[in-house]
Amino acid sequence: SRGRGRRTEHPPDHGMESADGSIEAPLLGAGATLTQAHVQEPGVVTHSSATAASPPRYESLPRIIQPAQEPQEPTSSSGWVAHAVSKAERLRCLDALRGVAITIMVFVNAGGAPQLNTGHTAWDSNDAPLLHLADYACPFFVYCIGAAMAVAFVPQRGSTRPARSRTTATKHALRRFLLMGCIGLFIKNGTIRAFGQIVDLSVLRLPSVLGRLGGAYLIVAMVLIWVPAGGPKVLGGWASATLPEVAQHGWRHLAILGITLLYLVLTFLVPAPGCPAGYLGPGGTDCGPHSPWARHVRCGHCNHTTTEGCPLLHCTAGFMGHFDKMLLGTRHLANQGRHGSMCAEKYSCIEFDDNGPFGVLPSTFHVFLGFTACRALIESATPLLKVKRLLGYSVLYAAAGLLLDLLGLIPISKNMWSLSFCLWTSGVASALLCLLYLLIDHPTVRVTKGGIIRMLGQNSLGLYVISELVDDTLESFCIGGRDYKHCTDDNTFRGAVSKVLRDIARHVSHGGEHELDQNETVLYALANVLLIMLFAWWFDYRGIIIKL
Repeated sequence: SRGRGRRTEHPPDHGMESADGSIEAPLLGAGATLTQAHVQEPGVVTHSSATAASPPRYESLPRIIQPAQEPQEPTSSSGWVAHAVSKAERLRCLDALRGVAITIMVFVNAGGAPQLNTGHTAWDSNDAPLLHLADYACPFFVYCIGAAMAVAFVPQRGSTRPARSRTTATKHALRRFLLMGCIGLFIKNGTIRAFGQIVDLSVLRLPSVLGRLGGAYLIVAMVLIWVPAGGPKVLGGWASATLPEVAQHGWRHLAILGITLLYLVLTFLVPAPGCPAGYLGPGGTDCGPHSPWARHVRCGHCNHTTTEGCPLLHCTAGFMGHFDKMLLGTRHLANQGRHGSMCAEKYSCIEFDDNGPFGVLPSTFHVFLGFTACRALIESATPLLKVKRLLGYSVLYAAAGLLLDLLGLIPISKNMWSLSFCLWTSGVASALLCLLYLLIDHPTVRVTKGGIIRMLGQNSLGLYVISELVDDTLESFCIGGRDYKHCTDDNTFRGAVSKVLRDIARHVSHGGEHELDQNETVLYALANVLLIMLFAWWFDYRGIIIKL
């Protein structure tokens, strides 16, 4: 439906519902309530006909999800049934957390603040103890996927929507996974630049951020759909009363634990050819007693300038890197195997893609951390208990991640997406979610409805794609009609915008050229964030929510 206030006539869909009762992929989250968005088919952009002050308009909704006079308990024994919830049960704080994540991502992707070291760390916590700002954006998204699945895949009291078949739910999960992978391919291989040109499939980059997110979502979805609810008897009694989110999903926790153990066995016990078993380092020029990953490896005649004679040159990320190269080949990795990042600058890393397929395994563990924490939030009976439980998981996750890192067992590494990285960032995300719950969703403490941050989170996936399109457009089109292949940076739209921002920076600061470059980068990043906020406001004003 396109018009505001126009009645929708969609037939009942067989997809997953989010916390707002609209058909939605958990990748996008809990969305709005029944009073703010019409039920829609997956992939359709709709317009809301209600405002926050207007009463629910249930007459325009399919009968299958209209509230019954006497809500009954869901009849599904699998526990993954989609459902509709009331406005009081909506988690605006989850939208706000995604809004924080997309804001960070857009800011750092556009250059961030170089003087504050907001970019990614070179490799792990040995280079930056608590990581940099850029290292938190993507894990926040992964955490939010699990949190949204805790709302969409588990039946709630009062749900009137009957359970769907496992086959139908599996088809929808596969569809969303494929859509995420295709969008990721489109973004990572040049969007505007690829139009009208022949794409060289021999060097097509296959891994992507959205591909990793989609893969982790698919695995957890299969666990929630096909593994029954409940758990072994040992989780009954005390565990059922104290940790209901664990007791009610015990078998699923064991399934995720099995996947995690498989990841650990492959990572620490299976060596890559010519590399020590359990190697978690950046490879390249890394070696010798100064290295926390390869103290026993002798450097020999390793030339740190030309990388000649370096024993770990092809060992970047150990078995993870080897698996990705064996599965995809180096020509389909980032920069065709030439890792263009801070790691390449410091360690001369090669033949590695930090979004490779092996990283889906630890990302699955990461998604389930978000699922468990959000189930604790939902299962808690009182607002005070919700805050206590979220803070408890925050402390538990963060402490476990720090302990693994400080003991030297598993360093916190965004490039490796290590388990300590999953735990630490999930602890930070849980603490931030708790704070946002107090500010936005708490019945007595709340001071705001979320504002622009919530608007950003409602359309986080669409805004991410828009930000990539805008950035690619600015860097691809030349002023004067030149082909982008023969265009210098100064002749692009990006170069023209930089000149304007540089003039502004020159009036703001009186430092040297280096300081001017840094200030221009910050202004450009802030301009990108403001542009995305404008899109988010317009989407919210028009009632548009982009869903898969």
